[in-house]
Amino acid sequence: MMKHDTQHASPRRSSLARWVLIPVLLVSAMMPGIAKAQDLSFPDNISTDQMLADQLVAMAWMIFGRASDPRPDQLDRAMVLLDMAAELNPDDEGMWQLRISLARTMDDNELLKDSLRNYLRLQPNDDAALLEWIKARLSSVESLDDYLASLERMLRAES
Repeated sequence: MMKHDTQHASPRRSSLARWVLIPVLLVSAMMPGIAKAQDLSFPDNISTDQMLADQLVAMAWMIFGRASDPRPDQLDRAMVLLDMAAELNPDDEGMWQLRISLARTMDDNELLKDSLRNYLRLQPNDDAALLEWIKARLSSVESLDDYLASLERMLRAES
């Protein structure tokens, strides 16, 4: 699997993605059965990036979220869509939650840690997510002494 880094996307790729995706999303939104006219209304204060990110998350959900046993290509397509959504709107909790779920399904511990870290940036009081993030960070530790030392460092850093 390829590594997904939302921090180092090239401006050219981001710009190209917008110019390619906006017409595709508009056409797909107008197709019967995909979206109703009332689903296309957005609040006046939402940015173009947020609208596009919301549509990318919705498409990722249609690919991954509805599949009971998603194929590897579906997982990859959903991940690409969520990567683009993260670039456009990194403060979308729902997008990070879907990435967390996708990371679990893909059994990608690095993606899980990154997605949980970003989600916890937005929801620092989510104890279940914090515990999962700690467990994911400690999953590569081999000895009990190293495990306890790592856990102690993390807890000190949080205080």
